[in-house]
Amino acid sequence: MNYELRITNYELYKITPMNLKSLPYFCVFFFFLPGTLLSADLRWQTKTVAAWGDILKTSDDLPEQWYAAYALGQYGDEAKSAVPVMISRLKKVEPKDDYVRAAVARSLGMIGDKQAVPVLTESLAAEGDENISLLRSASWALGNFGGKLTGSAKSSAASALEKLLTHEDLPVRAEAAAALWRVARPESALETLRGMLISKSSLEIYQAAVTFAELGPELDAQAPGTAAMLAARLTSKEPDTSRACMEALCALGESAVPPVKKAYETSKDPAVRARMITVLAAVDADAEFPLFLKLAGDDKEADAVRVAALRGMKNPPAKFREEARKVFVRVINEKTSSPEVVQEAAEVLKSL
Repeated sequence: MNYELRITNYELYKITPMNLKSLPYFCVFFFFLPGTLLSADLRWQTKTVAAWGDILKTSDDLPEQWYAAYALGQYGDEAKSAVPVMISRLKKVEPKDDYVRAAVARSLGMIGDKQAVPVLTESLAAEGDENISLLRSASWALGNFGGKLTGSAKSSAASALEKLLTHEDLPVRAEAAAALWRVARPESALETLRGMLISKSSLEIYQAAVTFAELGPELDAQAPGTAAMLAARLTSKEPDTSRACMEALCALGESAVPPVKKAYETSKDPAVRARMITVLAAVDADAEFPLFLKLAGDDKEADAVRVAALRGMKNPPAKFREEARKVFVRVINEKTSSPEVVQEAAEVLKSL
């Protein structure tokens, strides 16, 4: 199940990367799927900010307008001179141009000029529930301003984002919650995401985990409680969901270690325990090295757990290097070691 595609509300079967005219329903999601083929597109560098601004203002071709909006965003704060044109285009509504206006909104967030904040805020309130792409992009853009917003701009943006926390579209709710947390730090933002984590829907859990991974250290003192909920969701049978939870825990850093270790001690599922060892290795491998040594050398431990422990031992602290070498050699020579464990031990031994 590929949730990266499922979270969109458009069909992607029309995609032909070499033909911009085939992209109207895909291009807005280019911003949310950075691993796509288009992420390597450097055509935006072939024109100046002024030239892309003129195209956005005068072209009648919607895909061309979309690319101009995208290009301006790639220039970042160097494109501030084009912000008035972009604001004008965001306010202008044309048939079937949702994806163009969404691209404009997101690029305004990338440029970071505060004069765009009022129109971004207004777009959240003015758009109907069906304009999903614009709601997501405008929310993201406001979140990108984060703590830079003050006074009425901050309160207006927070109020508009708060109203989206109950939106029927899952990605809109998640994007609004993340943006709201960045702008104003209200507990309601985290409550929305945590509510998704305790859902029975794998898709909701996945979306919440992806969002928490993006927020990462920004969670501050709220991180430990969130980490405990994410650790509990490592039991998911959906690979994408459990992987997203692992990435979120890694993004939370050291605050994830206590709840993950606690969950590890109570889990009996080898696959789940292996995921937890992977997280511990990514967050603080040196501190957990004694545990990895024990697990890697235990021929009664499940192969998945031993492999995860071995992978966490690729850069042993100096004081454990010789002991680690002995464990690797013993594991390789033990008749009870599985081929997978032997192969991993051999690979790690080579790296010493």
